[in-house]
Amino acid sequence: MTKKTLQIMIIVGLVGVLLTTLIMGTSYWHDEIILTDISKQPITQLMDTISTEPHPPGIYLFLKLFPVEYPLLTRILFISMSTIALALAIAWADKNKVLEKYNLYFGLALFAVSPLWTSIAPNVKQDAVTLPLFIIAFFVLLKFQENLEYKYLIALTLFAIIALFFGYLNFVYIAILLCIATIQKITFKRFLPLFFAGIIFMAYVLLFGARQYINNNHRLDWQNYREPTIVSLVYSAVSWTTIGTDHFSDICFILMGFAFSALLLLEKKTVYQKTMLLFLLFGFLAGIIDNVIVRNRYFAPFSFMFILLCGQGMESLIHHFNIKSKYLIPIILVVASLNGILAHITSNKAHLNYAKESQFVSQLAGPEPTGVLYRSSVSGYVRKIGFYPNNTNAIPINPFIKTQNTDKTITSTILAIEGNTDYLKATLTDVVTSLRNTGLKKFVYLAVDTIQWGSGDGLYDTNLLTLQGLESVCEKKNLQYFKDRFILVFDNCNAQ
Repeated sequence: MTKKTLQIMIIVGLVGVLLTTLIMGTSYWHDEIILTDISKQPITQLMDTISTEPHPPGIYLFLKLFPVEYPLLTRILFISMSTIALALAIAWADKNKVLEKYNLYFGLALFAVSPLWTSIAPNVKQDAVTLPLFIIAFFVLLKFQENLEYKYLIALTLFAIIALFFGYLNFVYIAILLCIATIQKITFKRFLPLFFAGIIFMAYVLLFGARQYINNNHRLDWQNYREPTIVSLVYSAVSWTTIGTDHFSDICFILMGFAFSALLLLEKKTVYQKTMLLFLLFGFLAGIIDNVIVRNRYFAPFSFMFILLCGQGMESLIHHFNIKSKYLIPIILVVASLNGILAHITSNKAHLNYAKESQFVSQLAGPEPTGVLYRSSVSGYVRKIGFYPNNTNAIPINPFIKTQNTDKTITSTILAIEGNTDYLKATLTDVVTSLRNTGLKKFVYLAVDTIQWGSGDGLYDTNLLTLQGLESVCEKKNLQYFKDRFILVFDNCNAQ
């Protein structure tokens, strides 16, 4: 495959994502509401707030450079920024003959239109920064293999430190590349960059990261519902959220075959072969042990390498069996492009439904003060800040605490709800007492709530204590529908 085809696929990916974003228009979703709202805060308040977030301060400070009050404009800027960064990384690698030497053109073309990239590039989160950063670091590692120039070790160290301020996992991924580079020829001088990166990491953890870990220790317990699966790495790389068919596992195993066939055909004992083998095996192992971390955003570098190997495996097998590739490769690229764009359309539809559902719940509040409750206690606060901040009658309620939050911005108190032991151990009596203490006569309860539309039900309040509590304190219950979801409106509440 030629360099020109790769350039075309990068443009196809960019134009496809931009057009669908402009046509559909997309507001922020749950995580983006939190990030953009926090980014508006003064530095001292911001640092306190993110002590209950699992991310370093880099993305919040970076967002201060963007007009976050305008979601569509901010998203377009993120799409443009991440695509330009990817194009520059590829251009540098091409100029230094890295793509040609390792035959990466076809794999990169598949990546440029993959659901992995079309979901990350427009996402107003740190991944739009860190994935291109990892890709250029990966190319630098391959270039370093040629002559072991010291400047490339320095570059990898710099990339790792930048990644640290955007995400802990992102630091680990680039630090792995730095370790691989360092052990090529261990000397005291060559060990210094890795040692320096380690010192920076430990200093950050001691000064701030340890506090974040303690505060977030229980926040992600709800994710334990996810089942481990060997195909999870493949799913995050190539699927769109609506695929959900019984045959997708078969597709995943076919793609694994392409990837491993590429590994077998690679030149042995090169940095490229060792790095690919290490990341791919670790990715599948992580999927078998714990599917929670194998998601497209968290595991993007592994999925990126998997896509590269799939491309190499397909191209190698085509040439090995003398299959005429004049039409086959273009067909593969067209199918891949449609898959990536459909993934972005599906994601946009989920975001739009999330926003419309929030507005509908706000309207149900009516002209009187009304408590708004979701299966996730933190979701009510996030949705109000993101979609109906001026509706003073729609009041987010957390039934698992005695004193309700009145914050009009995302705070550490609100974010800590999910990890609060009272929330995890509350009884029905606690919930009933909390609801009565609000003094409200009306409540709206989204009985089937998800953090992001379509991500699965029943992740929070698995015993439905909120629903039982509302039925105990209210006399009337009406059923409302929003698409395929049902919403309960309770009246004449606080009955003894």
